[in-house]
Amino acid sequence: MKMNFFKAYNSSYIKDAASNSYERPSEEEKRTLHMKIGQHEYGDEGVVETETEKISLRFEYEYAEYRDYAYGPDEIDGVLGNRDPSIHWRKLKCYTLRDKDTGAEVDLLGELPDGYVVLFNSASYHDDGEARPRYKGCVVDSEISSIHGIIVLLHEIGHCIDYEKTEDKRKWIDRIETAESEKDIQLCLRRERDASAYVVKKLRSFLNSGALSKAAVMNHIYEAIFVRNDILRKRLGVVKLNEIKDYFKKILDKANSMPDAE
Repeated sequence: MKMNFFKAYNSSYIKDAASNSYERPSEEEKRTLHMKIGQHEYGDEGVVETETEKISLRFEYEYAEYRDYAYGPDEIDGVLGNRDPSIHWRKLKCYTLRDKDTGAEVDLLGELPDGYVVLFNSASYHDDGEARPRYKGCVVDSEISSIHGIIVLLHEIGHCIDYEKTEDKRKWIDRIETAESEKDIQLCLRRERDASAYVVKKLRSFLNSGALSKAAVMNHIYEAIFVRNDILRKRLGVVKLNEIKDYFKKILDKANSMPDAE
């Protein structure tokens, strides 16, 4: 039975609560977030080194055979699951982001759990990502050399780290649509918060220096959780309003409690 402090989902309430938690980005900042950095093309394997005025990035990748990652030992499921086999999947080997002004550098894969792989789409994009921790990997179905792609990558790695810290992995809820109770939904919200906090933590020095727009990054987190995730939006009718109001503050508080990025 739902208690009286739960109310139906109200989009204007959530939007107002979110907008009070960070400065709104300009349209140019939002557009830049999704732009590919550099003019490179993807081969079967390679090294990409490219830069903007404020940051430089370097990553290595290799060809990923679809069958090797679409199926697990039981020939039923795997990291790619039911994703399109015709897409040009690549395996990310390493990824470094550098602040050109301060010299700060972060290894984006530095905390990826042992034995995990990151696969990215090098051809066409669905503009999303997915953590597949039961199969030791995650998928970035976005342009990997954009700030948006980096945020997606870090968010999914954050989920994988969370999974590895979960004692009873049988209780792990892969998707919000599989949640069956208020407790499950609250747990999913916490995991989304923690994964978003991991993004902020890893990019903290870049946000503080202005190498990356804090307003644009936080707006991206807002849109990803409350605008693009229709399932989550529809299930918010059983989420405490005070938790929605404080959601973005909790993301920053959680990020600030995490040790510095490796």
